Amino acid sequence: MSEDLNVNGYICETKAIYDAFKSANIESSKLKAVDKNSDMKISEDEYQEYLESENEEEKSSSSVQDEYSDDPTVKSLQKKYDREQRAIYRLQLRLKSLNALLKEAEVNLAGYPKNSEQRESMQSVVNNVQGKIDSATSEIASHNATMLNIANSIQNRKNQLANQAAYSASIASSAGVSTSSTSGAGSVGTTTPISAESGSGSNLAGVTGDLSICLDRVAKSLGTSRDEAADYIATLCKTVGKGYFDPKVILSQIFSESGGDNSASSTPMYVGFGQMSAIAVQEVNNQFGTNYSFADMHDPAKNLQAMIYLMRFQYERYGNDIGKALTAYNVGNCSSGVVNDYARKILSRV
Repeated sequence: MSEDLNVNGYICETKAIYDAFKSANIESSKLKAVDKNSDMKISEDEYQEYLESENEEEKSSSSVQDEYSDDPTVKSLQKKYDREQRAIYRLQLRLKSLNALLKEAEVNLAGYPKNSEQRESMQSVVNNVQGKIDSATSEIASHNATMLNIANSIQNRKNQLANQAAYSASIASSAGVSTSSTSGAGSVGTTTPISAESGSGSNLAGVTGDLSICLDRVAKSLGTSRDEAADYIATLCKTVGKGYFDPKVILSQIFSESGGDNSASSTPMYVGFGQMSAIAVQEVNNQFGTNYSFADMHDPAKNLQAMIYLMRFQYERYGNDIGKALTAYNVGNCSSGVVNDYARKILSRV
């Protein structure tokens, strides 16, 4: 450090630091805070830390504040994006300082005779600074790539939420079906009020045999009449299920899974009409932007909703093949393409 680079009694490591402080007419009291080592010298690292703190103060005092989305996934991704952005800013400040240091070192290098010890020593400094510049540049490129991936993930999630909001609005307008979890929902015996298109389940209400017994049990679990239960299943198949499958298929599936009793549970891991598991519930939430909890599956109305969402996912996943969709519902996938006995049994009742 040169004594010529003196600002209010503090010696600056580089001319770039000296010029910055001189042009800013910085006060001694502020320089004292910058001098972390209390050695009356301002190093490159101390200057960089000073610049970072100045930037943070400017951001915090700004009247315009970024607001994160209420969605936890988007919020988490945006925080990661901000961390990457801050890392890039710090590296850019470091690059600016390093480039100034490199320029100064190169000027000094040119002033030493060839093959002299001083020149060799200064060449080592130049090489060292250049290595730091290359490393910082590489890090910035890596952070930029990460930011691009995060930005794409944020946009994908926002698109999913927008699509879900539009779809939920269409459900609400046509059938009044709620896809959100409510306070206290999920306890045994809790039932979400159902709203369905009257008469939509007239064909379903006329089933006989095992399916008739199952429909009566479904109505009892829902706390409603047989006809209203049929209307509700049919409405969900039309809205949540997008009309992909006959409501009788769902009723037959309910018979296989629970016999129509939403309190049925083969193990604590499987609950309700559709014997929904925590993994299945999470799959529904991931695919459709819903926010069901596993506890919600004790609510018969929500169990039906989630069950039909899951069937819709499998149906679309396997090219609108109901047999493969039922197989995948049963075992998690139908990668072999072979329809299993579970699916065949369900379809045989329809």
